[in-house]
Amino acid sequence: MLIASFEDWKALKINDLSAENPLVDCPDCDGSGEVDDFCACCDRGDVVACGLCDESGKVRFLDVKDQYVSQLAYGTYFKEVIGDLKKWAAYTREDFLELAGPFVDEFRRAH
Repeated sequence: MLIASFEDWKALKINDLSAENPLVDCPDCDGSGEVDDFCACCDRGDVVACGLCDESGKVRFLDVKDQYVSQLAYGTYFKEVIGDLKKWAAYTREDFLELAGPFVDEFRRAH
């Protein structure tokens, strides 16, 4: 089975997201709408409304593309490939472990 490399997957993901420009979790508040405002001088902190997403927790992809792209890591790639392999195995009635095993072995060796 042919599985896209991390670099190819990342490029395709960025192209797809750029074309669709969907709402994504805000990178400043991780989708919660609130951020911790910690003051080092007085050793106190408060939770305040996120200014980037105006408390909605969501922003358009193109507004935060650079921040979002830097968060596309190997873990995200691994989870998405495994999810796709599960769907493929269910669709084709192939054994999931036989499909995923070589990918997992190669991924472990490389990372």
